[in-house]
Amino acid sequence: MEKPTEEIKDSCMLKLVVAFLLGLASFPLMFLLGLGVLIPESVPGAVAINVGIFAGSMAGYFLLVQFLLSLGNPRAVHEAWPTVLAISLTPLLTTLLTLVAERRKGPVLLMAGVASLAVTCSYAGAWLAGELTSENFTKAAHGK
Repeated sequence: MEKPTEEIKDSCMLKLVVAFLLGLASFPLMFLLGLGVLIPESVPGAVAINVGIFAGSMAGYFLLVQFLLSLGNPRAVHEAWPTVLAISLTPLLTTLLTLVAERRKGPVLLMAGVASLAVTCSYAGAWLAGELTSENFTKAAHGK
């Protein structure tokens, strides 16, 4: 039995609102990771370790959020662009504000990297959710 059109629209709108709020939650997470989890410069390779912790945590966050929002939809990659945009809106707008306000290239490039990481990992989460709910995966998992 099909859902009425109103219920589907309400469900999609709720998912977009949740995605936007989770995208907003990435902003304090960036500060927490960028300022709170710093390995002292005296440690060899501290900069690379700090960047790795930051990038890995942000990538995992965006992948997990989109995966959970797309789970159960076998066509998640094709239909996920509104939620990907809603999740990635905060890093994208932060990149634009940094581009306008900051004269140095370093912070702009860092924010552009975070924004591209957000979009890429969000789509990866949608792909993973779609693959795990597709018929081929279900048949292989059950040995059929």
